[in-house]
Amino acid sequence: MAPSMMSVSNCMTKKTSTALRTHTCRLTISNTRSGTETAFANWVAKIGPQTARVVESILTGYKVEQQGYRTCMALLKMSDSYTPERLETACGKALFYTPRPSYKSVQTILKPGQDRPPEEPAHTPASKHGFTRGADYYRGGQK
Repeated sequence: MAPSMMSVSNCMTKKTSTALRTHTCRLTISNTRSGTETAFANWVAKIGPQTARVVESILTGYKVEQQGYRTCMALLKMSDSYTPERLETACGKALFYTPRPSYKSVQTILKPGQDRPPEEPAHTPASKHGFTRGADYYRGGQK
């Protein structure tokens, strides 16, 4: 049985030298899918599909998928600082700008609040007097 196919429990019960057993266990753990991909998938599913697309693009942007874990973790931890709805909106906006958004692009949208819809300006009532300077003022006094 190849080391990558052995389960962790099998490598612990093998009667071999400690060094070989430790090496075999490390191979087994690193070659089998850890729960990290599953954890990211579950966590992202709670936030939304736009965030899932951003996480997927981050993970596929590295030669080795595990290199993107820290970035994805930081992105998903943003849902603690900002609401998951805001994170989802920011990811959607980042995907609108580029097909491969980064952590920094999502953060740049969230920090200044660009993910929020623009607030309508408070309506100031017009002056009760109308125009204060008449048309003569702007004509330069010419009649």
